[in-house]
Amino acid sequence: MRIEDCIQDLRYALRMTRKAPGFAAAAVATIAVGIGVSTAMFSVTDAVLLRPLPYKNQGRLVLMGAPLSNAGFWDLRDGAKSAFEDMSATMVYRAIVPRRTEARSA
Repeated sequence: MRIEDCIQDLRYALRMTRKAPGFAAAAVATIAVGIGVSTAMFSVTDAVLLRPLPYKNQGRLVLMGAPLSNAGFWDLRDGAKSAFEDMSATMVYRAIVPRRTEARSA
């Protein structure tokens, strides 16, 4: 394709944009939202799946699923220093949202 053809196509695109500015704005907004969503998804995927965990010797990590209080964790951590190099804990909260089963009368 020659440079003259590209310039002619660009002029045509600009003419069409002036004829239908609403369509042009919608197209630009759609592309911007698509780029933003793609960037956000990649950022989350990179942080969660692709980057290594911030621990050395990741193959030696152990996941324990038993519920444990803070004091129980500290006792376990202090008592297991000879078995484990280091320990970490995470708290997960679950919200219980009540459902209304019947309509209340006034």
